[in-house]
Amino acid sequence: MERKTKRLLIRRAQQGDRQAYCSMRNSEYVMQYNVMEEESPETLWEQIERDATSDRAFYLEDRASGELVGAVWLDRDSLRYGVESATLEYFLGKEYAGQGLMTEALEEILHHAFDELKLDVVCVRVFADNKASQRVVEKLGFVQEGILRR
Repeated sequence: MERKTKRLLIRRAQQGDRQAYCSMRNSEYVMQYNVMEEESPETLWEQIERDATSDRAFYLEDRASGELVGAVWLDRDSLRYGVESATLEYFLGKEYAGQGLMTEALEEILHHAFDELKLDVVCVRVFADNKASQRVVEKLGFVQEGILRR
């Protein structure tokens, strides 16, 4: 899937994303709201290779600058059975946060999830202290179904 929004190119991963992706993915800003540990560049390069062929991994490129600004995945939903479902996972680089870019990207990716992948349910898990991400998903029409404790 390659799609354009007003400000973004939503595309598959590319080898040229290595440096920007590694920097962003392992940054303190991204790690504070994601359940993951810092990874070696080699491990992240392998992820980029997998993401390059996945119809559920999306890399976000600023159309004006050509810079990688974030990434989104539609991952397996481990909480639902018997329905076509996915969990939305995402992050933006700190310098791109607060500009509406993730809302813009997720709106397009959700159309892809429901219209092309034919998913029945898409869920997202957001930490209680991540107010910015909560605002993003609320703008997109998600409703809170529960609270998972850390």
